[in-house]
Amino acid sequence: MSAYGISCREFAHQSGCNEKQVRRAISSGKLKRNEDGSLDPSQIETGWRRPTRSSRACADKIKTSAPIVRSDEHPSIIAARIVTGAMELLPLAEAIRITTPG
Repeated sequence: MSAYGISCREFAHQSGCNEKQVRRAISSGKLKRNEDGSLDPSQIETGWRRPTRSSRACADKIKTSAPIVRSDEHPSIIAARIVTGAMELLPLAEAIRITTPG
């Protein structure tokens, strides 16, 4: 356990959830309070929260493609092609392989 603790409100803020979820996790035993009633911030990344519908939906929207851009194109032309949807897309793994030095 850490030498210092944080409040339930701060714990919720750092975890990206609301205070009610933190209090429920404490009640159910998923989170433990320090002797002074504070929470150890190292518990934030322990997987105490189960995934919600909205977080699973966000995971489904992860970008899997990247625009193909010629190095001689002006940025305004590239932006116009992206906005209009007239840009050919390359699988993200391939785009990373091409652009990674080495």
